[in-house]
Amino acid sequence: MARLHEVVDGIGFNRFHVMLFIQVGAINFAEGAGVLVLSAMLPSMAEDLAISQTGRAMLFSIAFAGVTVGGLLSGPVGDHIGRRPTLLWAHILICVFGTFCRWANTFYCMASLRFGLGIGLGLGIPASITLLVESTPTRYRDPLTGLLTLMFSLGEIFGALGCIIFMPTLTEVGQWTTLCTWATMPSYLMLPVSYMLLEESPRYLAVKCKTEQLRNVLEAMVRWSRSPLGCDVDIDVGSPGSTRSSGPKDVSDIICSLFRHDVRSVTLVCTFLCAVANFVFFGQSYAMAQIFPTLGRTSSTDISPAGHLLTSALFEVPGNLFCFVLVHYAPWGLKTSLQFLLGAITVLSVCLLSVDYGMYGVFFSAAYMIKFAAIAYYAMVYVYIATAFPTKCRGTGVGFCVSAGRLAALVAPLAFGESYLIGGTEAGFLLVTGVMALLAAAMASKAPVDMCGAPLVDAEEPLLAEA
Repeated sequence: MARLHEVVDGIGFNRFHVMLFIQVGAINFAEGAGVLVLSAMLPSMAEDLAISQTGRAMLFSIAFAGVTVGGLLSGPVGDHIGRRPTLLWAHILICVFGTFCRWANTFYCMASLRFGLGIGLGLGIPASITLLVESTPTRYRDPLTGLLTLMFSLGEIFGALGCIIFMPTLTEVGQWTTLCTWATMPSYLMLPVSYMLLEESPRYLAVKCKTEQLRNVLEAMVRWSRSPLGCDVDIDVGSPGSTRSSGPKDVSDIICSLFRHDVRSVTLVCTFLCAVANFVFFGQSYAMAQIFPTLGRTSSTDISPAGHLLTSALFEVPGNLFCFVLVHYAPWGLKTSLQFLLGAITVLSVCLLSVDYGMYGVFFSAAYMIKFAAIAYYAMVYVYIATAFPTKCRGTGVGFCVSAGRLAALVAPLAFGESYLIGGTEAGFLLVTGVMALLAAAMASKAPVDMCGAPLVDAEEPLLAEA
């Protein structure tokens, strides 16, 4: 008898998993493009629609409120009906609400559409992480999960290129409507591809005892590989009279399972780490998009505001690769790596205060490097939470953490705005960021043992009879 992870590991990593990574990564790509485009077009949109400074922050935050709601829905829905249909519905919502954003003519209309778009993104992010984790051989699972944020960074680069083409100074009135269409293009391209090629999670099907669908997914993996299947999934998977449990029976049971004694500590630690990751990363993204246009062409640089956004997005690519190296090769484990990155974020947050003293060289260097450190930490947190929960509630657990993170991302622009209202500078926001990073470093030391590099095994998982 063989465990499912032994069968998937035996088939090995092949073109099936490359295609899967592209399809699930499309959600992260779409989010990256959408977040950067929204933060970049706010000054132009605010002038066109007569939106105040507070309204800008609220509009940015409302999008994350939608992601929070979508994330809370994604987990129970994905654990109940599957990861694949949840992802397809996510693409549909992104296409519909993203398209209509270009015709919004009032603050409330735009806010409603961005909220709906956020729900689509929130549905897709936990489902994409869970599907990738549950379908990938153990050796490649954690590095690929970390590289999902590379797709986010590539989406930001895609969005920044749109800004350079259509809004190089980030102040051109009326051009923001074109950027709305630009940011929606990835989902339009990937929706039909995912509908035809995307497969359901084999681990989800095994725990739910869906024998025939499980066989079809494993055979699809084999078609892309030279290895034989090596097991007969018709035996001992949901056979008549079987006493195996298929996990929680309904949505309420799935949600309650996050706070039972064996999972509660994982839920609390992962939630806080994810909240800090989102506050730091999205807060800095929003802050830099507001600060760069005010600096204009300084004596220390001849790069346009849109060029600065592109440069900071490019720094995320090596940050993702650095996370890959730490996850795959670092002998000290994820906890120490998380603490190292959080320490770097604290130092860089302090260095960003140099903008108030005219030290633009220090400021721009710190602005680029904090994107490097923030995306590496952000990626590593998702590697950790993706394997921390059992399969029966993994989608719900990841969705809960993503939602908590997006709540923190929702608060970040408002905190930035309040920092300006109270002190006339961004110093308060930057100091809060540094303090939160220090608290997260302390929390990381209390994190439960991580599953990095370990196979996923569930009590409800049926054995597969060897061929």
